[in-house]
Amino acid sequence: MPSKYTFRREARPLGKAPRELLSPIDLVMLDVDGCLTDGGRFMSGDGVTFYRYSVLDGLGVWLMGRAGLRVVIVSAGDNPSVPERAKQWEVFGFETGVTNKEAYLLDLMSRCSTSPSRTCAMGDDLWDVAALRIAGVSVCPANAHASVMQTARFYTRSLGGNGAVRELADRLLEAKGITQGRQIELLA
Repeated sequence: MPSKYTFRREARPLGKAPRELLSPIDLVMLDVDGCLTDGGRFMSGDGVTFYRYSVLDGLGVWLMGRAGLRVVIVSAGDNPSVPERAKQWEVFGFETGVTNKEAYLLDLMSRCSTSPSRTCAMGDDLWDVAALRIAGVSVCPANAHASVMQTARFYTRSLGGNGAVRELADRLLEAKGITQGRQIELLA
């Protein structure tokens, strides 16, 4: 039986991304549902929605910020957990209800005085495609929608909400010469 996850031939595993491409990155835009979460939701009998975040991914977000990368969390939905997670992870910024991520990313790059070649975006579904086309480094989790697989330059081995963001964080930090030992120092 064929896999339901298909990759375009041009897409490459994130582990093969050249250091020279990753090391200039100073702005990282992350999608929430499907990247920082697994895209699933739990609903209580009275309609309260719960989202599951990976601690591995969360530490990756926090480490990127501690290392000087500007991390911005963006969601097309109105996920009420985003402000709390953003606060805990000490991110540069966050926004919910962003349905035009292309315009948002262009404005964000302008406000941050950075360029596409210094910008990384990670997304998993149709809302993310236009922004992924702009970013110099575009990444999607292994279980992203087929349209995103055809757009993203790189894909992670990990699934969204299950280490994909941490995999990205590790690669970006490694490209900047921030070893695991230095990452441990950032925890202090």
